[in-house]
Amino acid sequence: EEEEETPEIDIMIGVNVEFRRENGMVTMKLRRPYTTASIWSSGRITCTGATSEDQAKVAAR
Repeated sequence: EEEEETPEIDIMIGVNVEFRRENGMVTMKLRRPYTTASIWSSGRITCTGATSEDQAKVAAR
């Protein structure tokens, strides 16, 4: 029988990070620029709250 591979996970602790198990996503709130990033288990990232394209690029980094 083949063994299941366990994913490699780096665990970070932050006051601005919240894990929502029921949705399978991590929510990260940034102060500058004031934005919220939703990071899904599929790897997709949604960035909201930026008022310009430049702010969105900074937040996505």
